[in-house]
Amino acid sequence: MTVNERVCRNVKALCKINHVQLAEVENKLGKHPGFFSRRPKVTPDMMIVVADYFEMMIDDLMKVDFEKAISERKERENLAEAIYCLKDKWSKDEMMKEIIHIVNYAYDRSEAD
Repeated sequence: MTVNERVCRNVKALCKINHVQLAEVENKLGKHPGFFSRRPKVTPDMMIVVADYFEMMIDDLMKVDFEKAISERKERENLAEAIYCLKDKWSKDEMMKEIIHIVNYAYDRSEAD
């Protein structure tokens, strides 16, 4: 994936994380609707503006995979919910075995990616 593609994907993911519409961000940045969806060439100046808008470092905008961060957060939330549901049903030993199994499964999936 190119830096340009990563930045465009990250803008969309950051919109989800921050509960803001992509069109609203494009409008505030002075770009036409669908700008980031079409994956245009994002100039370094535009990357600086986007990083400032989301109050982040430009390196994070270019390198961090925010789609993956969203997915991992959902997995953690699902794990927390599962633990909460199981705590009244199982002994601590049974629950720890299940948690270890779930964590190992998640780790194996992440290694495969």
